Amino acid sequence: MHRYDFLKHKCDIRLKAEADSLEGLFYAALEGMNSVLAAENGSLPEASIHSRPGANAQILPEASVHNLPGASAQTLPTENREKLNLNIDSADTTALLIDFLSEVLTESNIEYRIFDKLELQELKENHLTAVLYGKSVDRFDTDIKAVTYHEADVKINRKGYYETVIVFDI
Repeated sequence: MHRYDFLKHKCDIRLKAEADSLEGLFYAALEGMNSVLAAENGSLPEASIHSRPGANAQILPEASVHNLPGASAQTLPTENREKLNLNIDSADTTALLIDFLSEVLTESNIEYRIFDKLELQELKENHLTAVLYGKSVDRFDTDIKAVTYHEADVKINRKGYYETVIVFDI
C-alpha cells in the first residue's frame, strides 16, 4: 500500500506521502510529483487521496519495479524508452528522498519527460540506486521550481507506515 494526499498550503504544493514500506514511500512521492507536473487541466484537487490498492512494488530478483501514473497498455516497452540511471548518496533517509525527487525533477525539466516507471535496485537509509524510464511530453501542466526540505521528515507513524510531507515550490 502506498498513497499520497494534497494538503492545504498558501502558495506552494504540499503533499503527504504514506506507505507500508520505504520503497512504497519513494513510489508515492514520485507519483505525487508526477501528478503535479501532469495534472489534468492544470488544476490540483484539494485534499484528495490517491490510493493505489494492490500497487505495491513487485520484488524482482534485482529490482523493485513499478509503473507510475501515465503508464498504460500503450506505453512503449522499456527498451524503447528514455532511461535515467540514478546513484544517490545522502545524509539520511529524508535527505535521500528529497535528493531523489530533486534529481528526477531536474532531469524532467531538462528533457521534458515524465518518468513513469521506476526500478529500485538498491535502497538503504542513505543510498539509492535506481533506473527510471520516461516518456517525452510537450509541456508540464504545473511548473515545479524545487523540491524543498521544509516539513520533510521520513518517519514511521502510529499505524506503522512510513510517512512524510513534501513541499514543492511552484
